[in-house]
Amino acid sequence: MLPSLKPLASCCCCGVSTGTSFIVIIHFLACVAVVVNSVFLFVLPNTKESFAVWGPEGMLLFTMFAVMGLPVTVGGLFGSWLKVESYVRAYLLYLLATFLVVVTMLSWALLVKDPCVTADGLHSEMSKTYGSAFSCGMIRIGAYLFVAFTVLPQTYALWCVWSFCEDLRVGIHSPELSSLMIGQDAVFVKNPQEPLKQSMRNAQYGAVPVGGEHPIFGSEHETNYPPGPMY
Repeated sequence: MLPSLKPLASCCCCGVSTGTSFIVIIHFLACVAVVVNSVFLFVLPNTKESFAVWGPEGMLLFTMFAVMGLPVTVGGLFGSWLKVESYVRAYLLYLLATFLVVVTMLSWALLVKDPCVTADGLHSEMSKTYGSAFSCGMIRIGAYLFVAFTVLPQTYALWCVWSFCEDLRVGIHSPELSSLMIGQDAVFVKNPQEPLKQSMRNAQYGAVPVGGEHPIFGSEHETNYPPGPMY
């Protein structure tokens, strides 16, 4: 039987709430970078700042997917700040879809296909200095490491966001009922002072006020043991 996955207590050396916000911001910037790259690739084709590996059709589909993620990541960021589970759950689904898309594209380009063919330009430049065989071997090792160091952080990000959703589901980050009170700060400041004021008002140890400030046990109490005669 497989062990159940437990939510994280912390993420990125901080709380899961802060870690989720950090992940959403990084994801939003990544979506913006994909859109900007596609602008240089399709709208300004004469520039050299664009980067394309999967061809125009693949880059166009990936750009559409990134554009879809812009409102989802913004909603996830507000959800992490306002502690709204539905927004964070929606972002978690998009993060899972992004993970599957990225893993599929990287696996196809760098594992299924020959990395030396995918990075043909880099292979040609390195071959001029180090030779074809050595250059291809280094590119393959780099491709395997790149896939590993891309998949592992995304897996950890999924775990962190899922942990935050589970915390929201059980109400760990929910506001307390006392926060719904109007003027709660004044109440919390005033209430702790009432027992002290009451004890000072009674002025006698062991006195019990009834119907006002008149103690029913009197104002003098015997403290010796055994007690002396009452009369």
